Amino acid sequence: SAFLIIFGLDIAADKLRTFRHSPTGQTTPTPPSLHIYTTGWTPQSVPVLTKGVLKALGNRYDISSPHLHQTQYHLSRVQAERSCNILARAKGDPANKRMVLSCCVAKRTVYNGQFCTWSDAQHLELDRIYSGTYRKLSSNTSSFPSDLLYLPTLYGGLGFNKTSDAINTAKYSMMMRHLQNDDLIHGNMD
Repeated sequence: SAFLIIFGLDIAADKLRTFRHSPTGQTTPTPPSLHIYTTGWTPQSVPVLTKGVLKALGNRYDISSPHLHQTQYHLSRVQAERSCNILARAKGDPANKRMVLSCCVAKRTVYNGQFCTWSDAQHLELDRIYSGTYRKLSSNTSSFPSDLLYLPTLYGGLGFNKTSDAINTAKYSMMMRHLQNDDLIHGNMD
């Protein structure tokens, strides 16, 4: 608070999200609110949440559950199902619809997934949703092998991007950027 006041800035108390993650659901006594100060050393009270779902950077986090990312997974799955159903029924060039599916619809799932710890089973469920739509848009039967959907065209596949692979690639990329930044900060340049 003091730093911000000295530099002529204010914390937007109504936008400040303050929570205490309690994965067991049981909380120890938590202060009912956090006090910050704005210009003129005016106190502002910000409640500390211990239950419910917190929305931050487009993701939802279950703050009072051991499954921190369950709500976000459910929302991402429902959004993927709805978007894929709409796209599969829409009129238009199949190539354009495949591009919309891989460049727009799947990217939303990838964005949310890169910040979450979804299980392999949850990733497989998301892949199943996208695989079914890719089969329809490429005029293949429902028994067409999923591996051939994602195999590069050079090897005889259709070359689609697998959503779970894209999520894991995004996670790996974030982790590598973090490690590189950490090396720069600590002077590890080997």
